[in-house]
Amino acid sequence: KIFLDDPEAIGNIKSRLKIGSKNISQMKARNFEIPGYGGFQLTEYVPDLERYWNIGTEISCYTDYDECLLMINHWLKNEDEREVIRKCGNKRAIKEHTYVSRLDNIFGKIV
Repeated sequence: KIFLDDPEAIGNIKSRLKIGSKNISQMKARNFEIPGYGGFQLTEYVPDLERYWNIGTEISCYTDYDECLLMINHWLKNEDEREVIRKCGNKRAIKEHTYVSRLDNIFGKIV
């Protein structure tokens, strides 16, 4: 568990979010791997993420450090709601975001 009153945990979160740096957010493979392997995903919002996921029903997102802390606290306290999102994300990942499902979709359009 993450204890948000722990300065070391907060420092770790800030460093991972690169607070104050000029980073450009982009889609990562983990955005598909986490739900695909059955995990709950809380991730930084990146442009076009909503093209692949229903945010709030299949994955959860934050946009800044403060929102990230709020979301962590929320999801740690709401296990049942988190479980529903985890299952929905996994179902969508298996249906649409595997290599097989993507290739089936491509070949289905060609044939």
